[in-house]
This record gives sequence, C-alpha cells and structure tokens, in this order.
Amino acid sequence: MNRKMMFIIGFLLMTITTQSQAQRIDSAAVYILNRTTESLQYIKSRSFKSVMTYDIFNESLGLVKHSVNEKVSIKFPDKIKITSTGDKGNRMELITIIMEEPIT
Repeated sequence: MNRKMMFIIGFLLMTITTQSQAQRIDSAAVYILNRTTESLQYIKSRSFKSVMTYDIFNESLGLVKHSVNEKVSIKFPDKIKITSTGDKGNRMELITIIMEEPIT
C-alpha cells in the first residue's frame, strides 16, 4: 500500500511539473514564432555571410585551425543559394523548395 501511494504521489508531482514547464516553453516558442513571422512576412530576399572555423589535429603541428566562408542568399519563398569557399575548395549549392498541396 505504501509503495502504491508513493508511486501515485510521484506520478502526480511529475505530471504537474511537466505541464507547467511545457506551458512556459510553448508560450516562449509561440512568441518567437510570432515575432519572426512579423519581421519576415514582407521580405522578398535576404542574404548573409557566415564564417565557420574548426580545428583538425595534426601530429606534427598540433591543432590546425581551418575555416569555411559561406554566403547564403535566400529568395522567398522557395530558393536558397549557398556559396562556400574554404580549405577544401569552392562549392555552390542551389536549393529549390517545393511545397506540395495536402491530399484531401
């Protein structure tokens, strides 16, 4: 009887704390999504640059820093172009997003 009561109390406490955390996370996520939607809804295109650095261990030199420079261009709603230059050479990716209608 004592174990059953402990299990029920533990389960109730876990349920209560899980629900309160889920509500807090959900409201923050909704707020972020709303702010992002408001700021992005009128944008037709956007581009930005990023630099990614990483270390590779070399037996004679130790850690050697490498980098990749990327330029990302987005043309809303369905095209992305990524141009990468770095230690491994140059690369360009064109991505087209195809939105499919749901089957009814």
